[in-house]
Amino acid sequence: RRLKVRRLIVTRAFDAFTWPPGVEVVKVERTGPPLQLGELEILGPPVWEKFGRDVPANETSIVFRAAGVLFPGDIEERGVEELLTLPDLHARVLILPHHGKHYEQHQELVRRVVPETILVSAPSGYSSHKVLDALPFPPGITGAEGALEILLKPSRP
Repeated sequence: RRLKVRRLIVTRAFDAFTWPPGVEVVKVERTGPPLQLGELEILGPPVWEKFGRDVPANETSIVFRAAGVLFPGDIEERGVEELLTLPDLHARVLILPHHGKHYEQHQELVRRVVPETILVSAPSGYSSHKVLDALPFPPGITGAEGALEILLKPSRP
């Protein structure tokens, strides 16, 4: 209400919530190729019933790409596995999923995204040292500082 939100993009994990009047609620779930919502390219979450088992709430995070940045939300192992099924994951900036916690697929994700910058949204000591040490270059880490501004140079032709 204070921010005067007009559109809210959610997953079905928020079905039980009641939203303020006048707010358009768009529920997303990828059933095939990525979805386009304006400048957002929605890469996940996928339809989880295909896995035939319960899915932790983190795995239902919205994964999107916008302005050269891949935002994987809080996805964990299964979410990263599903993301890796997509043919194009390139992004100039990658925010590591689930605060850089240890998952074997992080190396493959970094290899497929080919980022110029990697960010970890976690306070110091929260991320897996095994994951951070395996990255091709040191990540930017944000946590206690709060907001982060990403300034990108124009892409080279």
